[in-house]
Amino acid sequence: MTNYITEEVIDFISRRFKSDNNWKTGNCFYFSVILKERFSKYSPEIYYDVCDGHFLCKIMDRFYDWTGEVTYDRLYLSKYMKNWSTFATYDELQFNRVIRDVIM
Repeated sequence: MTNYITEEVIDFISRRFKSDNNWKTGNCFYFSVILKERFSKYSPEIYYDVCDGHFLCKIMDRFYDWTGEVTYDRLYLSKYMKNWSTFATYDELQFNRVIRDVIM
């Protein structure tokens, strides 16, 4: 089933988002929101990669951004923040920077 999901996500991205509108460098939050809405039947979640400063959408057990499926070493996944609403308690300065530079 997961391979089918990956094909569905990649097909959606390639049909709708042919041009890079800074989807990896400034608009990654909004792209993850788009994926979350489009694939809501799979209960997707938005994650924030603290090391890369990048938002991703987790659909089933895989992560996606504008480039398609994003794979990482399992140890690296511990650097992802699943609950963006609690990120301010983790690092308030970075939280405010992300709000200012990425979300607003």
